Amino acid sequence: MAPRSAAPRPVDGAAGWLDLNYDLSAFAGRDATVTIEAPPTGWYCEYVFVDTISLTSG
Repeated sequence: MAPRSAAPRPVDGAAGWLDLNYDLSAFAGRDATVTIEAPPTGWYCEYVFVDTISLTSG
């Protein structure tokens, strides 16, 4: 299966933490690679914080 990407979701850091959820059921029973990216956008100070990643069934 060819790699697929979720739509980019710009996040305003002033708004605090944001919970994101993605349906990965299309990959059930198969190996899959999940990549988290934070590409530069040209701002002076760019950063990303990622906390508590989980994969759940059901």
